Amino acid sequence: MSITYPLSMPSAPGIASARFGLEVPVAVHESPLSGVEQVLERPGARWVGEITLPPMPRELAAAWTGFLVALRGSFGTFTLGDPDATAPRGSIAGSVTATGAAGARDITLSGATGTLLAGDYIQIGTGLSARLHMVVQDWDAAVGGTVAIEPPLRLAASAAPVIWQNPAGLFRLAGNEVSWSTDVLSLYGITLAVREALKP
Repeated sequence: MSITYPLSMPSAPGIASARFGLEVPVAVHESPLSGVEQVLERPGARWVGEITLPPMPRELAAAWTGFLVALRGSFGTFTLGDPDATAPRGSIAGSVTATGAAGARDITLSGATGTLLAGDYIQIGTGLSARLHMVVQDWDAAVGGTVAIEPPLRLAASAAPVIWQNPAGLFRLAGNEVSWSTDVLSLYGITLAVREALKP
């Protein structure tokens, strides 16, 4: 059977520790004479992180090593969300869709009730078009208005489905070396650096 991307990460064992954040391409030039700064924000903000798994025997590690090798370095993709934020703190409900222009940091949600709170994640789109976004200001469907998100939309969304339970985006390995370690007890140690896969 051929490999089809994106892959799903093995479910066991759970993640022992994780680092997760947003990398924003900002260039700052400071005049050596006046100290005045020129700041330019370029497109291409993306999620980055590092995931460390607990020590595990080969019986459990084999699923992970197979997953890593199947990615073929940074070629293949997989789905991933912030492992500690699998559900919103807000009370959003409904059959929700998002609309916004490419580059928008404010989107319109339709079909929603309840709230989203700053720091909640939402997934816009599914499959290869899935993108992970964070809500950066509290939003209440009863009040209305747009939802402020980061990073901005890379592509225009028109009634795109919105997922808030286990939201995920499309990721790839940050490098091309795929490796793991073992100790004297033959317990495997696996850490993987990841970055969001930005497709045109």
